[in-house]
Amino acid sequence: MTAGNRDRRITLERQGAGQDEDSGEEVGTWTTLGRPWADIEPLTGRELVNSNLEMSKQPTRFRFPYSSTWATLSAKDRISFNSTVYDIESVVNVGQRNIEFEVVGVVRG
Repeated sequence: MTAGNRDRRITLERQGAGQDEDSGEEVGTWTTLGRPWADIEPLTGRELVNSNLEMSKQPTRFRFPYSSTWATLSAKDRISFNSTVYDIESVVNVGQRNIEFEVVGVVRG
């Protein structure tokens, strides 16, 4: 994949602990891990069967450069793009070469 295909800016987010100002109770807050340029594409029918994901979940593949900043990205994190939030289903360091990530996310719902 060439960098020219990465024409969309996504936001990688991680949940952390915060405190509600009024009640003092612990609440989850999302912080930005990074904002890489990515290639974004919906998964096709055959890919859905191979990944065991349901079409109703609207699975999408995100490809973006590897960075040590988000090397610990996992299914506990999420991706935001164009006001849509995607729960991460899988994270692959392509070829274990530390060059590119391939992440499958589904629309949060």
